[in-house]
Amino acid sequence: MAAQLIPGKRMLSAADFGAVGDGVTDDTAAIQALLDSIVADSTFVEIPPGTYKISATLNLTFTQDSTAHVGIESHGAILQSAITDGTPLLRVISNAVVRFFLIDGLQIKGNGQEGHGLVMRADNQAVFLYNCCLRDVFIEGCGGDGCVMYGNIFESQLANSFFRQNQNGLSMGNSPDGGVLSAIHLYGCVFGQNRETGCQMINNATDAGFHGCYFLENGTWGANCPNGFTLMSNCGFENNWMSAGSFAAGNAGVAFQNFGNMLACSATSRHYQTHLVNGYVTSIFSMTGCFRSGVEEAGTMHLSNLSGTPNGRASIVSCNGERDYRDGFQTRTTEIASIP
Repeated sequence: MAAQLIPGKRMLSAADFGAVGDGVTDDTAAIQALLDSIVADSTFVEIPPGTYKISATLNLTFTQDSTAHVGIESHGAILQSAITDGTPLLRVISNAVVRFFLIDGLQIKGNGQEGHGLVMRADNQAVFLYNCCLRDVFIEGCGGDGCVMYGNIFESQLANSFFRQNQNGLSMGNSPDGGVLSAIHLYGCVFGQNRETGCQMINNATDAGFHGCYFLENGTWGANCPNGFTLMSNCGFENNWMSAGSFAAGNAGVAFQNFGNMLACSATSRHYQTHLVNGYVTSIFSMTGCFRSGVEEAGTMHLSNLSGTPNGRASIVSCNGERDYRDGFQTRTTEIASIP
């Protein structure tokens, strides 16, 4: 007896709920109905190519535990903000334990009057977003941050995504209500021309790894990690501190306190970025195979500017560029095979 195939389930589309995608029609209600179906049916949905006018915050709220692969497939789709009251454009909230949520290919285009472009939150110790992924996402022009991730977001990835011309490109932090962000990895993401920082770690978050990411022409830091970071590998920092107005008023591409590890990272500047990294070490900091290149106004750019506590230690291995030290920290730094 021949085996019978079970018919596949058709992916729901924004068009099924009346979305037009012409950039003129208000598609808020249609897209919200589509997002509601993700939770109701534990499924993926599709937003076809087009420009979708959004006039109020879209909400995707998980209230039941889920291990199903769910999310939004949306290559070629633009959510165009028409929000003017400072609220986010898209908010994803977990009030349960949720795994395998994906946003793939979505573009969010702000108008400068909304709040954050995308907010993802798991706000206390009993709720989680595990193994979630933002892939090929492009968020630009928002009045608030491009993307904000707070709380118990674990073992998750951001890949090939672009955060441009927002307040901060990406903010990642622990939740004030007890959720801890950890094991986040970013691959090939770009943080450019944001008014303040390209990417910032806030509310005591530290556990993020940046791999092949690029930070350029942000108003202040390319990356700001006030409590430290796990790893930056093959990352580039170019012409940050564009708001400084002069090289003397500028600063480094990366700021950190406590600890960090940098591998094969580079700094390039022709304007106001003064160093690759500026850090205050209380634990261990290592930098291997990193270099800097400064020209024109930034011709005196150096590699690093380090200080720290008596217990702090740093190692600089096979790096190229002048190293600056404050408060005698050079006596607590080991340099191996590095040149000015």
